[in-house]
Amino acid sequence: MKLAGSFSVPLPEHISQLHAEYADLQRKAAEYHKASGVDAMNSVTTAMDELQGLSVLHERAIAHSAEQRVSLQEADSRTKCNV
Repeated sequence: MKLAGSFSVPLPEHISQLHAEYADLQRKAAEYHKASGVDAMNSVTTAMDELQGLSVLHERAIAHSAEQRVSLQEADSRTKCNV
């Protein structure tokens, strides 16, 4: 088989080289998918951590709001009693 017009490679050897290149590409693709999966899991873990932190802040804000509401109601009732 002639390649680039200047040298020849026997067909079985060329097929063997193509199989080796294909195997290398498959390995690289598998590594890429594996890395992508790890990256995805890291992103999910980070998002879950952030969501948990936001949830805690939300609960604190609700508790603070409830305390403020009670304080305002108590202050309002004291003002009405003094009138």
